[in-house]
Amino acid sequence: MLNFRRKLNLFFFIFVFIFEIPSHAEFLDNSTTALEERIAPIGKVKVTHSKINLSSLTDANQETQLGEKIFETKCILCHKNGIAGAPRLGNQLDWALRIKKKFSLLLKHVITGYRAMPPKGTCFECSISDLKAAINYMLEQLRV
Repeated sequence: MLNFRRKLNLFFFIFVFIFEIPSHAEFLDNSTTALEERIAPIGKVKVTHSKINLSSLTDANQETQLGEKIFETKCILCHKNGIAGAPRLGNQLDWALRIKKKFSLLLKHVITGYRAMPPKGTCFECSISDLKAAINYMLEQLRV
């Protein structure tokens, strides 16, 4: 039985060596041409110009659009439905106590985190001016 098992193992390794190694021989080729073929890009990206003319926008309009973009990509996760006590966008009752506070305190809470809200509200790449734009966008929705 033991002799049969050794013969079977030997047969298996010979089979693998004969049939599998040659099928992957292109990976053993270290020529420059083969290397360039392996790392060649599989597609191309075409980038077109934006249709928005930034020079025609006012600074306030740019800040509003930036604030809306940040809100729609980051803040909306909690502020749409009031998750973990987050004030809902456009809800006067949720924002009533917060409006009475200074803007600098709201900004501090956004930067450092407050209660269940993590620091920067999950927008770790946002600058302070980006966070100000997002806060202003949310406050502007109360006036609409």
